[in-house]
This record gives sequence, C-alpha cells and structure tokens, in this order.
Amino acid sequence: MHRLVLEHGRTSMSWFGPSPKVTIVDPDLAKDVLSNKFGHFEKLKVPALSKMLGSGVASHEGEKWVKHRRILNHAFHLEKLKRMLPAFSTCCEELVSRWAAESLGSDGSCELDVWPELQNLTGDIISRTAFSSSYSEGRRIFQLQVEQASLVMTNIRKIMIPGYMYLPTANNRKMRRNNREVESILREIIGKRIQAMEQGEGTKDDLVGLLLETNMRDDMGMTIEDMIEECKVFYFVGMETTLVLLMWTMVVLSMHPEWQDRAREEVTALFGRDGKPEYDGLSHLKVVTMVLYEVLRLYPPATSVVRQTYKEMEVGGVTYPAGVILELPVLLIHHDPDIWGGDAREFRPDRFSEGVSRASKDPGAFLPFGWGPRICIGQNFALLEAKMALCMILQRFEFGLAPSYAHAPHTVITLHPMHDCKNGTAKQAKISMAYSFIHRPLSDEARRVSTPLVVTCNDQRREVSVAQNIANKEIDRTVAFDKVLGPKSQQQDVFNHAVVPLVSENADLPTDAGVIPSAVKRIFDILEAQSAEYSMKVSFLELYNVELTDLLALQ
Repeated sequence: MHRLVLEHGRTSMSWFGPSPKVTIVDPDLAKDVLSNKFGHFEKLKVPALSKMLGSGVASHEGEKWVKHRRILNHAFHLEKLKRMLPAFSTCCEELVSRWAAESLGSDGSCELDVWPELQNLTGDIISRTAFSSSYSEGRRIFQLQVEQASLVMTNIRKIMIPGYMYLPTANNRKMRRNNREVESILREIIGKRIQAMEQGEGTKDDLVGLLLETNMRDDMGMTIEDMIEECKVFYFVGMETTLVLLMWTMVVLSMHPEWQDRAREEVTALFGRDGKPEYDGLSHLKVVTMVLYEVLRLYPPATSVVRQTYKEMEVGGVTYPAGVILELPVLLIHHDPDIWGGDAREFRPDRFSEGVSRASKDPGAFLPFGWGPRICIGQNFALLEAKMALCMILQRFEFGLAPSYAHAPHTVITLHPMHDCKNGTAKQAKISMAYSFIHRPLSDEARRVSTPLVVTCNDQRREVSVAQNIANKEIDRTVAFDKVLGPKSQQQDVFNHAVVPLVSENADLPTDAGVIPSAVKRIFDILEAQSAEYSMKVSFLELYNVELTDLLALQ
C-alpha cells in the first residue's frame, strides 16, 4: 500500500478482487467518509466470517445500528466503567503476582514472552467485566474466541473463492463447532440472568447486566440472539485492542528506557510503590497517557478502515458510483511526515503534551479508534484497562528487550508482533523482565556470602560511601548527593534530616537487620513529603553499586 501511494499519490485506485478500491490518505477526506451520518458509506461485509467472531454493533447498519449503539452507550458510560475498576485491578494484581512468584528467577530477572501473558490478562478482564459471577464460563468463551480468531485468519485470504466458507474443510467445521459452543454458553448465562431479574434480583455491574437493564427498562427490543452477538464482539474486540496496545507499549518502553523511567516516576508519585491505582489518579496521568497515545499512533490496532459506497457519492471532488471500496490507511496517515513532522516515524510521546488536537498539523489525523458516529464505543474501556495494567507493571518491574526479540510488526486483523520460530511462525514478544529496585528480594546467596555493609556518610563533602565484601570481592562506592538529587540548594534539608541521622559515620549495619531498607524508605518518605519532584530524581542504583541492589531492597 505504501508503494501504491508513493507511485500514484495520496488518492489512488487498485482492485480488491472484482471490486474497485480507492485508497485515501488525506485525513480530511477520511473524516468526511467516517463522519457521514446517513449510512451512505457502509462497512464491508463478510457475513460468513463475521458470524464466527460476532456480528454485533460493529457490523450493523441503519436503524438496528442506532438501537444497539444507544443501548451500548449506557453500558460503556464513564460512570459504569468506574464500577469495573475493581475487576481490572484484581486481574492485573493476579498477573504481576504470578510473574513475581513463578517467572522471575532467583536473581530477580527472566525472559518472558509477554504476548500470551497479556492475552490471558485481557481475556480475564473481559471475562470478569462481561460476566462477573459466571467467570468460569467466561474463561471458556475466551479460549474459544482466541481459537476462532486464529481459524478466521487462516481463512481470511480464501474468502474471495465463492462458496469457500461453506465447504466442509477441517477449519470450517472447527469454526462452526466453536461458534455453537460459544453461543450455547452465552445463551445459558443470559437466560439465567433474565430469570433472576424476573424474580426480583438486581442487575450486576457487568456487560450482560447492563445490557439487560437498559434493554428491559427502555424496551429497546434487543433479542437474546442480538445480545449473544454483542458479547462475542466484545470478547474479540475488547481483548484484541488492549492486548495490542499493551504489547507495543512494553516494546517501545523497552526500546526507550528513559520514557519507561519517566512513566514509572509518575506512577509511583501518584500511587506509591504498592498502592492500587484508582480512577482519579489514572485520569491525572500525563506521561503515561502521552506514551499510550504515541503507541496508538505508531502501532494502531487497526491499520486501516474500510468502507463501501452504498450509492453514488462525492468525496474530495470525485464522484464514486455505488459499490466502490474506500480504504483509509490509518497507519500511513499516522506516519505521514507532512502531518506529523519530520520525526513522524520516531517515538516522541511529548508531541501529545498539549493534547491530541495539537499533536499534529491536522487535528483530525489521530484515528486509532476511528472517527465520527461509529467511533469505537469501547475506547475509554481500552484506555482505562491499559492504564491500570501498565501502572501495576511499572510499579513492580523494570523491563527491556530480550536478545532474541526481532522487531517485525505485521497485520493479522490487528497489528501483531511476528517472529519466526523453529517450529513455524508464531507470535513471540520476549521481554527481559526484572523486579523494580524496591521490590527486589534479598537472594539466599547474598545472605550466605555477604558481610555487613559499612556505610560512611560525610556531611561536609555531602557524600555517601558504601563498602562490603561480597563473595570475597571488595566493593567500594562513593556517590555525591548533588550528582544524584540535583542542585544543593534544592535538597539540603533532605540530606541533613534524612541521610545524616540514619547513616551515621562509620556505621556497621548488618544487611539482614533491615536497617538499610528502613533508611532508604525513610529517605523516600521525606523526599515525597517535601516534593514529588525529588522522588523522581532519586535512583538508588546510582546511590549504591549495582551489585548491592539485592542487599538494599525493601523487604
């Protein structure tokens, strides 16, 4: 597509099977297409495939779309999303706890393929927020929908063969079996909820409960079959969008550790090192929001949006007959240097420092969730979920790219990582994980072979010296506070009131006694009480030799 645009211009024509296809890179023309309220530009229909994943509001047109969109607007209202935060938090806590307990080695680090981990996380969140008490059934639907997505992608290039989807191939038969099982589980869950509501039980703050409540209260006429299709779509789109966003965010923050540090500093300043993120704090995250927006710009989940003219229509002074496919390449628009500047291909989150509308030369050029009346209804859900997950990961872990990672984005419905493995092609996004400093445990080996720390604090020279024998190796390190904490005038009180009393001259401090962890925590407490800016500047990996980080960890 990029070559097509380079050779033939920002509006160019090609063929999609027997249908003419026009590619439009101009964001103003793209907005004209997406903003049309009269249904003259329809979504491209592949009914046999969409039925397998879900044919909900995303594929409806006309009055049916209006009715379903109105019901779903209630379910995705911000106040409703706030009530889902405990489910987000529970799933994210399970993820980071599992990584800490099972994945990280004795040295507090490991290589981890985060794609399946994040896939399970987003599936868990969808299961809890869609079905709450029916969580086990929700997990089964998640497993089936993941398999369905894989089978759909196997068939995606064969759909141009007339009647192919109706052939009794192994894939087609498996897709139909999966679909029947998903619909059976959903029908049973929804039926039980309706029965409970008829007996006077209240609705729950999950997707099924909110759909039933709105539908019954306003007599909107959404059938059980309609609800089943909406739940199927919610599973696929809800899981896929946040999964891709979190995946690429971890990759780019691994590539740009300075932004990872800035994001972690913001998170710890707002929530501390162990506090659970809550809505007010999440809504005040600036650095994290800029990072997520920049990831959505560089790696939009949907790389293009496709519409088809329902009747003869004019776009940008050109009249198109009915049946013409219009492709709006979001990825090309997001990478266009004429719109985003010469650094359009670079990761620069601060371009969003004044908001989305001022990030580019065209305020409507940011299209990760589409545009107009059919903009993604779950965008607030996805961003809130991504913020919660990223905050809790940053609180607990530092991460970088594993040596085996190969950067190769490719489109599989959404923009996935790709890596060739010995046993075929598989998605692998290996990240080198390690505990963040404050969560790093004291290793058994460190306890066995290490002698007590000798810490010397020189008030006049404003230096801290650390000495220790680790496995018969003498470690000596002297660090000037001015270098670490900034100008002397800004942190004189911190040095006098936090460091000097706790690290007295020639103090002999046993590492297991917890004196150093207590001292470190006290210093941080005073820094944060004085100014959040100080806590962002402190790096204990600079204060002490990196080989002592295990011994200085907070227990």
